[in-house]
Amino acid sequence: MRPIRCLPFLVLSFVLAGCGERVDREPEVAIPTSPPPVAKLRVALVMKTLTNPFFIEMEKGARKAEIELGIELIVKTAAQETSFEQQVVIVEDLVHNKRVDALVIAPASAYRAPRITRGFQ
Repeated sequence: MRPIRCLPFLVLSFVLAGCGERVDREPEVAIPTSPPPVAKLRVALVMKTLTNPFFIEMEKGARKAEIELGIELIVKTAAQETSFEQQVVIVEDLVHNKRVDALVIAPASAYRAPRITRGFQ
């Protein structure tokens, strides 16, 4: 009679042993925690010229922002402060060739500025 009484406990111990975790698990694959590399934004700064101290300081500030924000900065200037037509050509080249993600313009002539922005519409 004694072996029959032990039978339920024996079956229960096998069932519980089968429900436990396996000791010889395969190693887990490490998931990378860093995000995938993102292409840098390209920002163009188009100014009148770099002969004026104001615009020299503007470029220095833009270069500082380039480092802080992790962007790629392209600085373009006309030959002279009054070279509005040359500035228009620079902007049109940047816009039509889609070489930049953003464009910052210090127009050579404020009353002619709408001509520059016409290409964006």
